[in-house]
Amino acid sequence: MSPEIGVGFPVSSATASQPFVFQPSARADAADRSVDVVGETRREIAEIVREVAAAVRSDRSQAQFVSLLADRTLRAMAAEGVVFWQRDSACDSLAYRCVHRIGRVTDRSIADECRPAHERLLAEIGAEGSPVVVPATPGAVDPDVPSNPTETPAALVPIDGDGSLAGSDYIFEVFLEPGGGVATQRGYLRFVAQMADLAGEFLRADQLRSLRRRESVASMVDDLTAQMHRCNDRQKLGGLIVDGAADGFGFDRVGLLKFPAANKHHASPELIAVSHVHAIDQKSAAAQQLRQVADFELNADGCRWFDSTSTPKESGADAAQDGKLSVRAIAAAVDSAKDSADYRLVGMQVSGQPAITDEFRDQWVRFATHADLAMRNIDPVHGRRAGATWTWWSTAASPIRRCLAWGSLATVLTVAAVFPIPLVIDAPAVIRPADAQMVFAPRNATVDSIVVRHGDAVVQGQTLLTLSDDLLDEEIGSLISELGILYQQERRFTRAMADASSANSQQIEKTQSDVTLVAEKIASANERLELLRMVQKSLVVTADRDGVVDAWQIESQLQSRPVARGDALMRVIAADSKWWVEARVPQNRVAHLQHASSSASPQPSTVTASDGSTVGQPGESKVVAQVSLDSDPGHIMQASLVRIGPAVMVEGESFPATATLLQLNAGDGASILDPRQNRNPSGAPARAMFRCGYQPAAYVLFQDLYHAIRDTTRLYLAGASSESRESS
Repeated sequence: MSPEIGVGFPVSSATASQPFVFQPSARADAADRSVDVVGETRREIAEIVREVAAAVRSDRSQAQFVSLLADRTLRAMAAEGVVFWQRDSACDSLAYRCVHRIGRVTDRSIADECRPAHERLLAEIGAEGSPVVVPATPGAVDPDVPSNPTETPAALVPIDGDGSLAGSDYIFEVFLEPGGGVATQRGYLRFVAQMADLAGEFLRADQLRSLRRRESVASMVDDLTAQMHRCNDRQKLGGLIVDGAADGFGFDRVGLLKFPAANKHHASPELIAVSHVHAIDQKSAAAQQLRQVADFELNADGCRWFDSTSTPKESGADAAQDGKLSVRAIAAAVDSAKDSADYRLVGMQVSGQPAITDEFRDQWVRFATHADLAMRNIDPVHGRRAGATWTWWSTAASPIRRCLAWGSLATVLTVAAVFPIPLVIDAPAVIRPADAQMVFAPRNATVDSIVVRHGDAVVQGQTLLTLSDDLLDEEIGSLISELGILYQQERRFTRAMADASSANSQQIEKTQSDVTLVAEKIASANERLELLRMVQKSLVVTADRDGVVDAWQIESQLQSRPVARGDALMRVIAADSKWWVEARVPQNRVAHLQHASSSASPQPSTVTASDGSTVGQPGESKVVAQVSLDSDPGHIMQASLVRIGPAVMVEGESFPATATLLQLNAGDGASILDPRQNRNPSGAPARAMFRCGYQPAAYVLFQDLYHAIRDTTRLYLAGASSESRESS
């Protein structure tokens, strides 16, 4: 121990094992209470020690363990503050940096002019390797004298790691309560030393786990490196690099970018591959974010690692929000040639999750170096493949050979241009059933129970759902009570008539009129009750045909919820219903469809409308189209053209489209209602593709340009001929 801090006292082997000593000095009852408090305190401290000891054997991260250790130490000792220091490997001399702090008094409580004295104290403790309590020396500013410049004494315990370097790897500093005696501070120091021993045990075990993880990552990088250098396809290589980096290093997204050789630091980088993404949208916000962060300045080792507090601004204004991606690591080859392309890897992580540490920084740089080397090696191969054909044309030996080559090329292009290929028309469509029962709410009520679910097969008369109306129930109950009162009145008047045989005639006539009036009231009440019973019966909704229920997510939308009269509740599609496909054909493609319809063999067709009426279409041509649902594009269905309708405006489109009606084949219509497919068929978006014969390939590819030139030429010639006629 240096003489400057001799005011402190180290822990000896004799005092380290002694328990707290209690000597009663008050009355017996006060002593008993003090013994209880001391016992309770010891039990709490023992529980905290057991909790920290259990954490030592856990597989948590170093940051989580240090946070738990500092919190439990602060609570057990009622300390003013706790700081955990780690040796700074970036400095040549013995220096420490704070990795965790908690409490009222920490390293942040030290004034800037007093920090050198405190740093000298940490260096002395780390070099000596002995635990010590350092008294408070407020305002100490001499950097050559190690001191505690706070207003509270501090217990400092060094912790050794792997022992490869001279000096302690960690220091555990606890700021104690002021005013304690020597014995109290000695007890505090023993407890801090015990916590430091547990921390050292955890840190050494964590170092072993870290070495195993590093070995695993190194093996993974070796395997990926071998695969990268064996790959000879540029696209597959890019996917292998980013997918392997994302899976191996734990990033949520990894991007591979290429900086061109010319103006490497001024040109916009090219996004080559993104992890687990097959098609890249180069104009998306995520792609722009990757390009922005890729140009960030790197360190001397070719890497830049960011923690949760040092995310660059280029990663996005809202990257700090949970669920957003923020940059974690950027790496490139250190010895990348100045005249060649520079490849960079960018690793990103979802914000709000524990940040990936730079534990595998060297392996990340090694992986990026091999990725850069593999990409630069494969670039000339692709360049040679793309330029081999052009080189052969440009290096022809004689003009005759060059003419023959160009003639052969022209012949091949001409044959390819006139080669007939199918002329198809692709149009968006909607699939609807032709025969379906639309179930509406009969009155304002509340959905009581739903008997069926989406896709269930029902028969005619089967209950679909039941509604309840409290007002209707109250009205029926009130009417029943009123009938009971009327029946009692009727019986009373009847008995009065039987007992009034000796009464006068006026009394008998009055009783008879009362009986007649009550009988009319009873009849009226029964009629109203019958009507209310009919209304109540209508609250039990049943199917009027055999079919399949079409009610997607009806439980979450209607269960126990009020509905108004006329609200649509569900649909029952008839089991033998036909299916219509309502396609919207672009106006510039209708002529092809009309030509194909007129050239096909006429076949009469019949259309059944939704109201049951039959519409005949004699002589309509038979044009077949392929239809697929957007939700299941792999399931192809056949449909026949029924009619070509008028032009309609579609919301979201600037030009009108032609409404076209098709009918699915019977077998395909039945497959739509297959409950195993879990589809919502009615009104489902689909795509319809019409085959309109064969046309030359050049016409199919450039038909829009051909029609634009033809129409413009016709309009121009028509105007010129009109002017010539007027002048003549």
